[in-house]
Amino acid sequence: MDKYIILEKKLFEKTPAFEKRINDFHRKGYKAVNMALSQGGYAVLMEKVS
Repeated sequence: MDKYIILEKKLFEKTPAFEKRINDFHRKGYKAVNMALSQGGYAVLMEKVS
């Protein structure tokens, strides 16, 4: 499994759905390290916590 992943908000994805994806990865043991504005929305860098 990868230590880092990047989640990007899809073009037509609503904000609550994007937040749900972030929360789902948090439950799997990832934590948000950085959040940035990308071309079409947001990108979140997540790190696997051991």
